[in-house]
Amino acid sequence: MLFSKLLLLAFLTLAVAYVNPSYNEKNNITRKDPSFPFQGEMFTGFIVIDNNTQANLFYHLFAFNQTQLSKSAPLVIWLQGGPGCGSSFGNYDEIGPVKIFNNSRSTGFVFERNPETWNNQAHLLFIDQPTGSGFSQANGLKVNSTVQAAQNFQVFLARFYQLYPELTSSYLYIFGESYAGKYIPVFTTTLLKNQTFSSKIRIGGIGIGDGWSDPVRQVPTYGTFGYAAGIIGPNTRDTLRKQEYQAISLIKDEQYGKATKLSNKILDDLSAAAGGVSEYNYREYDSDDMFPFSVWLNTAEAQDYLEIPHQEYFDCNPEVSDDFVEDNTQSVADYYSYLISNIPVLLYNGQDDDNCDYEGVINYINALNWSDIKNFRSAKRTVWSLSDGTKAGLVKRYGNFTFLMLYQAGHMVPSDQPKASSQMLYNFLNKKPFN
Repeated sequence: MLFSKLLLLAFLTLAVAYVNPSYNEKNNITRKDPSFPFQGEMFTGFIVIDNNTQANLFYHLFAFNQTQLSKSAPLVIWLQGGPGCGSSFGNYDEIGPVKIFNNSRSTGFVFERNPETWNNQAHLLFIDQPTGSGFSQANGLKVNSTVQAAQNFQVFLARFYQLYPELTSSYLYIFGESYAGKYIPVFTTTLLKNQTFSSKIRIGGIGIGDGWSDPVRQVPTYGTFGYAAGIIGPNTRDTLRKQEYQAISLIKDEQYGKATKLSNKILDDLSAAAGGVSEYNYREYDSDDMFPFSVWLNTAEAQDYLEIPHQEYFDCNPEVSDDFVEDNTQSVADYYSYLISNIPVLLYNGQDDDNCDYEGVINYINALNWSDIKNFRSAKRTVWSLSDGTKAGLVKRYGNFTFLMLYQAGHMVPSDQPKASSQMLYNFLNKKPFN
């Protein structure tokens, strides 16, 4: 349900009046640490999205290319998946301006500028959502559906633009990966249909990497994809197929919680049968080591620098994931027809992702209820090469819709192919052809 203009304004008035002073809405941390390899305008903060509980969403904002927010540039929002994972992964391990490494010679950290950061092309806004993800505080608020999260996201953005009015003239692009394949279609549709918002903010397009959008068509491909990749044999494929049929039956019976648990088990069984391959890239194996940025974010030094009240940080919150167990296997594919008819839509996928694999994604794309889907299906798939001639993937496009498959990349495409993902963003923002 969309907030009406009056309800939204009333909510914002209450949220502003009762903000918990220990969780500031806006912290200017520009050049707070001269050694930090980002010297443009930089802000953090916690925006309240529920007045009763004071639940909030944490954000980290970087001005375009180490300049000022007043500089003319698009605004790219990044949303992590999970559900329940903070966007710090996208920030420090994928597209943000700073990479963090452990210093093997001491207990300290090394900070380096990310040469392929998307910040070279846009202002970047990382949001920990839904509440309980990353540094965001749930305070007892239970968010258990993408629709509910969309309402909270809308309240967040309304207040965000009040705090940063200089960004209202920038085109807004919403990007993310994995469970963002559910978030972004619902969130963006909610914003576009809110005339108060859409009359003031220009949405330039959306981009979803390795998205989890239509489980009924994605779950049945685990076994066949693993078999085609050569990591399981025919017996395992057939065993997984039986479980896949059970999961699809549960989805069709609207037993979504049971379907979610079985779908997760299928992926776990695939990984185990393949010798413990990563569920995010079948060419790799999982490690128990924490990401260096996660270790850093759990230090008092980091939280003081980012002006975050001291707390324990987790990359992903299992409680949030559990809250979304019913939401997880419900499809959002029907949202795409409206979106493609109104704004540019980019879906991209890593060739080696066994979590949201290429086969499942192309299956749900081909089944979209978009009026021009037949034209998309018949469109020629071509090789996409980077500006230096490197072959980076395969692309299909028709009208507002582009689907890109990137070579030698898993679930987190910008981590595996930073140069290709950076040029992908450039082409999309600037309406350049993928060829």
